[in-house]
Amino acid sequence: MTEQMTLRGTLKGHNGWVTQIATTPQFPDMILSASRDKTIIMWKLTRDETNYGIPQRALPGAFGDVLGIFWGFFWGVH
Repeated sequence: MTEQMTLRGTLKGHNGWVTQIATTPQFPDMILSASRDKTIIMWKLTRDETNYGIPQRALPGAFGDVLGIFWGFFWGVH
């Protein structure tokens, strides 16, 4: 048995390939995305069918492409 998946929408904000997405049970309506554009974006997900997420913060990478991310206990939403 195979599961059918359907694209519901996209999040627009990066100017390069997205290399990773991270979620956490502590903030179920938030995700982090890392990109080759040297940024990490923190997104607040919505149920609005015209805008699935709102970028909350864009964090620049130090020296190059951001290839990996994870949620740590110190991440919070202010």
